[in-house]
Amino acid sequence: MLKKIILVVNEPSIAVRTRAMKCLANIVEVDPFVLKRKDMQMGVNQKFLDTAISVREAAVDLVGKFVLSNQELIDQYYDMLSTRILDTGVSVRKRVIKILRDICIEYPDFGKIPEICVKMIRRVNDEEGIQKLVTEVFMKMWFTPCIKNDKHGIQRKINQIIDVVNTAHDTGTTWLEGLLMSIFRPKDNMLKSDGTVNDPIKKNTEPPQDIILACQQLADGLVDRLIELEDTDNAQMLGCITTLHLLAKVRPQLLVRHAMTIEPYLNIKCHSATAAKFICSVADILEKVVPLVNNASESFLAALEEHLMLLVVSRNQAEVTSCVSCLGALVNKITQNYKLIRDCFQKFYRVLDVSRSQVLQKNYSVDNIYTPSFRRSLFTIGILMRYFDFKSPSGLGDKHGGLPASICDDVFECLMFFCRCANLEIRKQALISLGSFCVLNDEYLTRMELKNFYCDILRSSANDSGFKIICMRNIWIYLTESEMFMHNKEKEWEKLSKHEDLKEMNDVSSGMASRIIQLYLEEVLECFLNQDDSVRLWAVKVIQIVLRQGLVHPVRMVPYLICLSTDPKLESAHRADALLKDIDKTYSGFVNMKVQFGLQLCFKLQKVLQINSQGKLEIIRGYTKRGSDQVTTSLNDFLYTLLRTTKPQRRALVQTVTKQFDDQKTSLQQMLYIADNLAYFPYVVQDEPLYLIHQIDLLISMAGTHLLATFKEHLKPSEKEGDVLDDDDDVEDPQVLFNRLPDDMSEVKKCITSAQACMLLLILKDHLKNMYGITDSKISRYSPSEQKIYEKAVTRRCVTDFNPKTTIDVIKKQMAQQVLSPELNYSSRSLCSEEKLDLVVKYLDFKKLMLKLDPEDRDSEGEELREKSILNNSAGSDNMVYINSTKGSLISCDDLSLNLSHIPASTISDTLKERRQPSRKECFRRQEK
Repeated sequence: MLKKIILVVNEPSIAVRTRAMKCLANIVEVDPFVLKRKDMQMGVNQKFLDTAISVREAAVDLVGKFVLSNQELIDQYYDMLSTRILDTGVSVRKRVIKILRDICIEYPDFGKIPEICVKMIRRVNDEEGIQKLVTEVFMKMWFTPCIKNDKHGIQRKINQIIDVVNTAHDTGTTWLEGLLMSIFRPKDNMLKSDGTVNDPIKKNTEPPQDIILACQQLADGLVDRLIELEDTDNAQMLGCITTLHLLAKVRPQLLVRHAMTIEPYLNIKCHSATAAKFICSVADILEKVVPLVNNASESFLAALEEHLMLLVVSRNQAEVTSCVSCLGALVNKITQNYKLIRDCFQKFYRVLDVSRSQVLQKNYSVDNIYTPSFRRSLFTIGILMRYFDFKSPSGLGDKHGGLPASICDDVFECLMFFCRCANLEIRKQALISLGSFCVLNDEYLTRMELKNFYCDILRSSANDSGFKIICMRNIWIYLTESEMFMHNKEKEWEKLSKHEDLKEMNDVSSGMASRIIQLYLEEVLECFLNQDDSVRLWAVKVIQIVLRQGLVHPVRMVPYLICLSTDPKLESAHRADALLKDIDKTYSGFVNMKVQFGLQLCFKLQKVLQINSQGKLEIIRGYTKRGSDQVTTSLNDFLYTLLRTTKPQRRALVQTVTKQFDDQKTSLQQMLYIADNLAYFPYVVQDEPLYLIHQIDLLISMAGTHLLATFKEHLKPSEKEGDVLDDDDDVEDPQVLFNRLPDDMSEVKKCITSAQACMLLLILKDHLKNMYGITDSKISRYSPSEQKIYEKAVTRRCVTDFNPKTTIDVIKKQMAQQVLSPELNYSSRSLCSEEKLDLVVKYLDFKKLMLKLDPEDRDSEGEELREKSILNNSAGSDNMVYINSTKGSLISCDDLSLNLSHIPASTISDTLKERRQPSRKECFRRQEK
């Protein structure tokens, strides 16, 4: 019986397969150890990969119900089950997360719990329901307070978190930070500070107390664990300090009592591979925690300043950045020890000044100055200018022993000098330092000298990609720091508003960031079309923060985001997708408005990316094969998914796209790219492919018939004398048609070239019919005005790839001719006999495809005779006869007037058009005659 049911799960019907899986669940319910059978495991694994979501969901449900009964079953099914967390079906992903959660709770000592946690946390940015589920899972596992004496429970949580952080160290901990942010985000309820009527209503800015208590237990336990691990396990120590760093970023108050305990770890001696990350994390923690410590001792603050300064003059760039940032928080907010900063600044600036003087001397090579001391000075000067204001009186100091008032101009000129020197590495380091300098001195970004320098780098095709990345990173750092500054100012205003009666909202945005980004926006957007992956990634990072701050109207960025959503580098594509989704949600219609330009940029980007290793351009295709099962998908599938939610939007998209086939400016290569996308858009209901076919028919009926007629007009007269029908038959014979070709072939060539667009659309139509099982009768019955008939789900069949061979051959020929003689104008040169015969064959192929538009033709001649007879019989009466196209019956004028309310106006209109218009075959014959 079991074997028979296992065989039934392979039935073609989705409903049958789903029921078979439920039958298997009933059997497993009686005896869960049936799951240990090899044939059962193979059958379940096969259904995990089923094309239908309902079958995959039933398979996951089957395993999930009974796998917890025995750990051996968890070991057996874990690998195949955990991969389904990336399933395309939301319901499948939810069930998998619930099963994995139950494994973590029921078997807390299971060896793969860190891996399970990483897989679940990475879904924290998934669909809203899954985000909520993941948050609930970790709230229960990690962020529920333990009873005071449950040291074992707290220790288990801490070990799990450290293992998870260490497991995900290579991929970063952004997802864990996002999880903590969502947990600490206060609910949107509004509270009154006291119960009085006059008291203003204020937002609750504090998270729930039980979460704060749970995290305080974790923070205390992690510090204790850090002390235990000292001088033992470097990897565990790094995981421990990284987790503390994440807690400090989200809720620094948790670590205030531990500031003095953490400070000595700045000088810890650990393995060189982990030392940099460890020291950076410690410095970042102290930067956020120390300003919150009340009445910190002077000895503690002095020791901290000393330790940080020692690291600045001895460690690498990442550690120097973290330590100077920590010094900035310490000196600016607490100690005001600007003399220490000035002394450090003067020491490093002196090195740069001397080096510049040496380079200006004759016969002195710039390479001679590139020493470790020079490199450290060049980088550190920029970082010091980033975190300390040397324009303020406290930064400059007094006249005796202080800095000159022009120090910012002097540093800028010095950095610009090294940015233009001959040594490539010095130029890069100087450019990095210049970016740090401009963070607190943003007025220099508006100077024409720096603006032209940055824009030349971003525009240049000869420049090293590294310089473009540094330029965009500099802009990104400035915008990030500007956003943080505005955020802090807003928080200060909110605190102030609690104590004072402030009637007006403080405008924290000065508009300087908006002014600056306008200067560089065009060049940054052009970097979306760069061949280097990292350049495109940094470009979208800049645009992401520009849109987040609302510095520029988003419509300008839409076409470039559409373009980048086709990027093979998934990080760039996902960022572009998320931004497009936000824009479409906030500004409905903006994305659709820019689809045409966006698709042009998509083609341009793919043209740049698809150049092979020999520098030869391949034929650009608009689809790709993704995933382990190599499913063919369009490159612009996200764009269609975004706009298909409403019928008007998706129809507007289809109209915009198909119109490009009737635009002479659109190249054949670009048409192929668009056709590929249309072939593989993720259509969901019948109306979608049917409407596309309807648009194709409309376009071809206008353009195709005109091209056939134009071709016929330019032929020489037939040598035969006699009936016109004989002349019509000659056109089917290639040799006769060849003899009738004109001497001037330019117009004929134009017709055949333009016909390629129609042929491509006809092949696309044929592909859609095969892929979605659409019959000609269904196409002829289809009416775009119908509301619900075509809203049924459509199933995509496995068919051969869309491959319009004729079009591809023409493109290959065009590309070959361009490579051989790019200057030669092929439209004006004379053709040889083989080329003329090729044009004739293409014309006949095109004509055959056009005649296929009405394959059934509904026996038009017999139908005409029958209709004429009916009309003649009714000629004596005053009543006119109409045909009801929906039912196939005849309606007299009297009947029509009586029952007009029951018949839609669109049906009557369509019927009248149908009665007046002959079939397409007759159109072609009449035009040719």
